[in-house]
Amino acid sequence: MFANHLNNRNSEEMRSRLKTFGFLDIATAVVLVSALAVAVRPGSSLYMSTSEWWTARRNDRAVAERWDKMSGLAQKLYVGSERPDIIEISDYECPFCRELSVVVDSAVRSGVKVGLLHFPLPRHLASKPAARAAICADKVGKFPELHHFLMSSDTWQSLKEATPFGVFKPVAEQREAQACYGATEVDNILADHISMAEGIGVAGTPTFVTRHGKFTKKPSLENLRAVATAK
Repeated sequence: MFANHLNNRNSEEMRSRLKTFGFLDIATAVVLVSALAVAVRPGSSLYMSTSEWWTARRNDRAVAERWDKMSGLAQKLYVGSERPDIIEISDYECPFCRELSVVVDSAVRSGVKVGLLHFPLPRHLASKPAARAAICADKVGKFPELHHFLMSSDTWQSLKEATPFGVFKPVAEQREAQACYGATEVDNILADHISMAEGIGVAGTPTFVTRHGKFTKKPSLENLRAVATAK
């Protein structure tokens, strides 16, 4: 009888422990699920960081898929027929773009092949006419010269239409570029630039991309040259 009593007591203790463990397991699971729900809800830091990561990966894939078309569309700041090593997506009124233009010019002089896509922001009223002028400058083989002028001077921003073709010599180039300025083809080219930028998730300028995706390092001369040599 003592053995039976002991067995019964042990069984009761075991059932009690199992009930306790079961309650604790359920309580722990509820707490964990609740914490996870809070952590991943829209607006939480985890949700935001995860969302940003996925967005960045998606945009990098978009760049890789579109690179051939982007590199063919980009205007060359360098001399030669080779495709660019890196593409800058830029706005002529963007203060950060203008500030970095010195670095970009230095990189080009050192051999980095930089192409440019125009992405005039709506709040910069003179930027779109400037982009049109730059496209026409490319048509007469003077894009780097006009690009440098637009980035280094602000006198053109007060013009109703940014057509500073007076910097071209000879006069024939001025006339050819001026005739190009109002052409429908220019509208189509600029629309392609903007569409390409939007297609890879660009929201602001300047944005630098390589064939592998968005360039996340600071655009210094050393970093831009590293891209050109890595390929």
